[in-house]
Amino acid sequence: MAKDGEVPSFNELAKKAEVGVGTVYRHFADQQALLAGLVEEQLEDFRAFIEHAVANEDVDAALEELFRGAVELVVHRPLVARVLAGSKDEFRAMETKVEAVVTRAKKAKVIRPDVGVGDFKRLVCGIELAARVGPQPREAAQRYVEIVLAGIRL
Repeated sequence: MAKDGEVPSFNELAKKAEVGVGTVYRHFADQQALLAGLVEEQLEDFRAFIEHAVANEDVDAALEELFRGAVELVVHRPLVARVLAGSKDEFRAMETKVEAVVTRAKKAKVIRPDVGVGDFKRLVCGIELAARVGPQPREAAQRYVEIVLAGIRL
């Protein structure tokens, strides 16, 4: 239904689902809600990465695991990147947990003190975008993760 970063219009979705467009509007308030619905399983994967990182007592490993997992997810699922880039209150709980990992890393002097959760989110989405420009996105993403982690670590 949705391919590499494309979200179907409500009319396209209704046609493919063989329902009236009003049915689609009753289920999804807007394109962002539709997008979130399309990637709910992948968002659950992201939530699982976050939970695992929060529980990891090794602060450096937690930060790296979370960052790598997030990049891996958005490179393989570009619609997730769009949801994360455009999300507001509905993903506040996830951001709060990411912020907890980032704060722990700052307190442990693992990362620069000026790195925040907003930076984390934008860097993940930026790597996804940069990796997709070239011919080998997975390899490029891994390289960019190494570069960014080296740049934010103390």
